[in-house]
Amino acid sequence: MRGCSAMVDFIYFSDGLADFIGCMPNMTKIMLTDPKLWYYMVFGALNGSQYRLTGPGAKTNEAREVIVRTPLYRNKQNRRFRDTVFVWLGMVLHTASIFTGNKKYRVVGAMSKNVDTIVFTTAAVVAVPFLALMARVLA
Repeated sequence: MRGCSAMVDFIYFSDGLADFIGCMPNMTKIMLTDPKLWYYMVFGALNGSQYRLTGPGAKTNEAREVIVRTPLYRNKQNRRFRDTVFVWLGMVLHTASIFTGNKKYRVVGAMSKNVDTIVFTTAAVVAVPFLALMARVLA
């Protein structure tokens, strides 16, 4: 056996500790109020500064600056395409897992509440204009 068997997954450990302390960032609120910061938090590397955005000892402006300055990728080629495909595929698989009851592709942990909000908000944003258009066409 190699390595240390007492190690934990850093992301789950950090999120659990942040939730316990009360400094877990609200991704839905950040997505609606500061989309650029949300983009860097979702597609960038996990940055400890994201836990300084809210809660005790928060330094919002400094933490935001550090997160936004963190590079997203080494290779910027096709970045927008990969990000778009990743987001839409994740939302489709998560939505399908909700309706079918299959937990294999469901987002887990603290992010699952945010993904549910994003999925249903996106569905509402897309559905309302579509229904309004269909009402006009059928009227």
